[in-house]
Amino acid sequence: AVVSTQSTGDWYDRPGVYIKSYNRASKDKVFSSVEKAKAACEKDEGCGGVGLDKIPFRKKPGEAPIHDQTIYLLPGQNVQLMLQSGRPNQHRFNSYVKGGCKKKKDKKDKKDK
Repeated sequence: AVVSTQSTGDWYDRPGVYIKSYNRASKDKVFSSVEKAKAACEKDEGCGGVGLDKIPFRKKPGEAPIHDQTIYLLPGQNVQLMLQSGRPNQHRFNSYVKGGCKKKKDKKDKKDK
């Protein structure tokens, strides 16, 4: 059997939208791919999404890059607030919000009835 690394939940991909930076001081986990981060986020109820910073990840400034990009989890206290507070036209960042877009979910709910 082939195991898919694709995440199964609904996601709202926001290319070029900045929500929150990676906090190097907290030593939060970083991921090698968005798919791996999404899979980890789906298992974590406290996770609200995935952030991608196009700057390579290094353990310490000046060291050799470990990953081509910095991919990290976003806290999920209030996903809708995160979406509203996201700053567009931040070309260095992409954001992926767990739970999908509210409007898309509403349309899907109507089809199910």
